[in-house]
Amino acid sequence: MIIIDTSAIIQFLAAKSNYKQIESYFLADSVAVSALSVHELLIGANQPKKLIINEFLKSVHIFEYNEETAKKSIEIEEKLAKKGKLINKMDILIAATCLQHNLSLITCDNDFKNIEELNVILV
Repeated sequence: MIIIDTSAIIQFLAAKSNYKQIESYFLADSVAVSALSVHELLIGANQPKKLIINEFLKSVHIFEYNEETAKKSIEIEEKLAKKGKLINKMDILIAATCLQHNLSLITCDNDFKNIEELNVILV
C-alpha cells in the first residue's frame, strides 16, 4: 500500500502532464489517502468537483488522523523546527500518517523531502 498526497491527487484528477506516472502507482499497488487530504480536496470545491472527488475517494483506503498520528506529527514538527526547515502543518500531519503506517508517499510537493524518515516519491 502507498499513500497519495493531495497535490498528486489533484494532478491525477485533472489529468495533468504527470497523470500517467501517478496512474502507474494505482495499477501497481493499493492506494490510500490521509483523512486530512479529504479535507484539503473538498474545502472550497464546487459541487461538480465534489462529486468527482467523492467518487475517487470511494476507490481508496482512507487513514484517519488519531492520537498516535498526532504524537508522530509532533516528533516530525520538532525535528523540522530544530533544523529550521518547517513545512506546511497539513503536510506534517499527512507525513505522520505515512510514518505511523510505515508507508511511502506519492506527492508533487518538494517540501516532504525535508522529512528524512519519509520515503517520498516525487512525481
